[in-house]
Amino acid sequence: MYTVLATAVIELAALEFLLRALHPVAANIFLVVDALAVLWILGYARAVRLRPILITDDALLIRGGIQWSLDVPRSAIETADVGKVKAPGKRTPGYLRATMGQPNVLITLTQPVVATGAYGTTRTVTRVGFAVDDPSTFSLALAQAPA
Repeated sequence: MYTVLATAVIELAALEFLLRALHPVAANIFLVVDALAVLWILGYARAVRLRPILITDDALLIRGGIQWSLDVPRSAIETADVGKVKAPGKRTPGYLRATMGQPNVLITLTQPVVATGAYGTTRTVTRVGFAVDDPSTFSLALAQAPA
């Protein structure tokens, strides 16, 4: 996310100089829109950091920044594929891609669970795909029996 942010700032500076010379009003509009995009990216990156994916004794708490929130009881997890997974398409019924990027974890559930999205949207899911930084540690933590 920070790479995208740096690219947006560089783009902002370069196009600002070009547009300012050709069309000052368009440059002002571009400046406002790009500044809002930079703020949105910063906010999203902060939300991802503050709302991590957590494993508790009785649940897997899947958070995708502010996009999706899903509490999966450990007893409802049928299978957990970790590593290189073949995730279904984004629009597949019953499937949710909870985080940005290519998923490296695919959870299949024994019963449907309701995911809550931004602005109160909900989706009933039976499979969830998401990306974690360290798939092997995540797999070990998920396989550990609750205390």
